[in-house]
Amino acid sequence: MGFTLGIPKVFQTIFDNRAMQNQRGRHLSWKKCKENARLLVKALHILIDGDLDKFKDCDCLKKNIDIDWEGTNLWVKKTRLRDLAELTHKCGRRLETEEIRDAIHGLKKLEILEDKRGANNSKTITGSDKWCFMLKLPHIDKQENLDWLFGIENKQGEWERRRNEKPNSDRPTQAKQTELAEFASTITAREASNYNATKNLGEFNQETPPDLATFTNSITSQAASDRVTNKGAIAANNRGIQLKKESEFVEARKQFELAIKLNPDNAASYYNLAEMYEDAEQFDSAIKLYRDAAFRGFAAAYCKLARLYVIEYKDWTKAVEKSRLGLQLIENERVEDDRILKSVSIVKSALLIYQAWAWKEQGRWQEALAKLQAAVKLESDRGLTYGIMAEVLENLGKKAEALAAWKNCLAYARSEERDEDIWIGKARQRLG
Repeated sequence: MGFTLGIPKVFQTIFDNRAMQNQRGRHLSWKKCKENARLLVKALHILIDGDLDKFKDCDCLKKNIDIDWEGTNLWVKKTRLRDLAELTHKCGRRLETEEIRDAIHGLKKLEILEDKRGANNSKTITGSDKWCFMLKLPHIDKQENLDWLFGIENKQGEWERRRNEKPNSDRPTQAKQTELAEFASTITAREASNYNATKNLGEFNQETPPDLATFTNSITSQAASDRVTNKGAIAANNRGIQLKKESEFVEARKQFELAIKLNPDNAASYYNLAEMYEDAEQFDSAIKLYRDAAFRGFAAAYCKLARLYVIEYKDWTKAVEKSRLGLQLIENERVEDDRILKSVSIVKSALLIYQAWAWKEQGRWQEALAKLQAAVKLESDRGLTYGIMAEVLENLGKKAEALAAWKNCLAYARSEERDEDIWIGKARQRLG
């Protein structure tokens, strides 16, 4: 059995529910909590992006809020509620410390925020002014994270999606909630370690009050249901892949859609469905689905986005941004399996190529060349890389090197690849 803050995870939900009340014992308004959470997330982005420098008297604030990126996760290593209150004040509207506490607990309950404190008692959990937490975000861009989390126009964000997935019946009444929280707080880490298997959890249920036993059983039942649902999603996704290979495109699409319905967090299914829309030249639909996959940490989706922004939309700025985000995601992934490492290298190479292509179109020759050289080190037999490199070298006045690049382009490029086919024609023209 896993442990969080020195107690079994089975009890952590109780503490989370208790924390969703303010000091007067009223249940938190989720609408107000969402507003406060949005301001807090926005303020933290302003701080880490360096935009706080335009305000006066912020040196002390920057010192007291230790913040950094860990991949796309925003890690607040050290802060106090009073400092966060002052930060929101600098960013337009001051939140009181209890409003910030509620916003943090709201994000935590929706599993968007991970509490990184080393506390081991309920008083420290619910009443401390000092905080250390990590926001689990899909991007490092402020607006994209705000849109993903809180929605844009008529599109629902993660906040509402996850909020709707939590039925009201799962929350104990205030009286029972307090009783269960007080009972759970008496369980020490040493005592809890005795219940480290399903059998022991069953024995424990026989000794506990009925409400808590029912509550723990509902959690274990939900976990089992989630595992079955996830297996169904994986099976549907795999059927979709096979049907696509057999050119059964309509049925393949239905299987990918089923996989997403069964598990909305399965990034691969969004990606596979996006490829089908891209093949059908429904690029807007493909972009949306690739974004959904990217939101869920699928680096190859960033590559596809960068490619579409280069090839179809000629939006060089977005192409560079998506490539950068994909590269950052890969850099923060620890991969030890050689087969996976090879796949990661291919994706990284492609991200470098499309970033370089966009920079070439912007006239940023030296930067583009550096990325292309890095791509060649990862994947030395891709014609597209050499084609783009040849044009870059020509613009830098390096004719001999450009000629060699054109030869490599012609040697490695494949005409069945749309991206490379155009470079075959260019290479033949240059080489006569």
